[in-house]
Amino acid sequence: MYGISDTDIVEIDNKIDFQKEYIKKFVSNFEEEDKDFLKSVYSASLNPKKYFAEINNRVNTLVSNAKEKGYLPVFVTLTLPSYYHKKNDEGFLCVSPNESSRVLSHVWAKFLRLKVFEHLKKDYNESMQYFRVYEPHKSGVPHLHALLFLPAEYVLKVKDRFYSYFMDKKTWGKKKNSNDDIGSLNIAGLGFRYTWYKEKGGAVGYVMKYILKTFKDSKSKEIQHSVYWYVKNRVIRFLSSRSLVPLSVYRKVRYYFKNTFGINSLKEVTRLFKEGYINRYFNNTLITFSFYSSELDEYQEVIIWEKEVQLQIISKIASQNDFAYDLVQKRKHLKMKKNIIEFSNELIEKLVPITKLSDIKLIDKYIKLNNSPISSYDTNHFVLVHNELVKRNLINKNPLQFVYNDEF
Repeated sequence: MYGISDTDIVEIDNKIDFQKEYIKKFVSNFEEEDKDFLKSVYSASLNPKKYFAEINNRVNTLVSNAKEKGYLPVFVTLTLPSYYHKKNDEGFLCVSPNESSRVLSHVWAKFLRLKVFEHLKKDYNESMQYFRVYEPHKSGVPHLHALLFLPAEYVLKVKDRFYSYFMDKKTWGKKKNSNDDIGSLNIAGLGFRYTWYKEKGGAVGYVMKYILKTFKDSKSKEIQHSVYWYVKNRVIRFLSSRSLVPLSVYRKVRYYFKNTFGINSLKEVTRLFKEGYINRYFNNTLITFSFYSSELDEYQEVIIWEKEVQLQIISKIASQNDFAYDLVQKRKHLKMKKNIIEFSNELIEKLVPITKLSDIKLIDKYIKLNNSPISSYDTNHFVLVHNELVKRNLINKNPLQFVYNDEF
């Protein structure tokens, strides 16, 4: 079933057990308490409870956002043309499930770039929100389920483009090294549903059962086999739109906000990220948080997370295969990195145009300039900042005129 043999199950179980035992060897001491690294791992195979809790959090946040805006849930199903279901003489799929899942991802990404979604973004000032799940047929070929959140006026527009796009042979391209078409899907290979009168739990409850089927269940041999299918073929179970804060950021900052401000909401962290309070610098090796300090009466920026400099140096050495990287060079790099972190705000201010600054950074810059002697900065730079604030309706003043030097 799902192209999984008894040998596959034994090998995968042994692999997972080995990984768990290896990770358990690493322990960190936090607040005078030893922490098992395995409990911190986000993995469907190694720590399924933590992984599922995170998925549930992302789904609930997307659903909450959609409800606030009055968007409707639309459930779609996308299968692959018959070409991807073919087997060779030995009974194995001609196209691997991993490659087939990549094809699904590719055509899905192209679908989201259609003009109907460009118009949606223009009308509502945001990209389409969704989450999707890959599930195997019993043959081992993947298909895609997705839950989209759409404004009511766009449901039928998207439905028309959904069927016309995926039933077009051009969407699926041609076979490798051949001029023959891969083929198109018939109506049975597609699904587009937007009414939920009889479903318990509605659209979300309906799609969550597909997500639950990707996790191990000792009572169901069928579900167990499907779980091994994800591991063997390296297929990602769950993906969502980029309308939420990236997981690479959220996982690093969530406990800071929980312990410092009592914020334990993906929705709130997403808002802080989108509004420019949370920032990433230097190729994502530094994450900071900007906030207003009532005590100091100014905006401050603190480092929430940074990649250990020593690890970066080791990584750089390995990537360059330069094992002659001596101690003096390491120390120079450490000193340079320290200086960069200490003066990150000044560097960013010089590199980022005024029009690209977030509201909070623009206000902070304005306050600093306003409280500084005129001789310490370029007057026209102050005019640029002032006028940008006026343009964004952040201050109730008239625009200023640029100062021109007669000598030029």
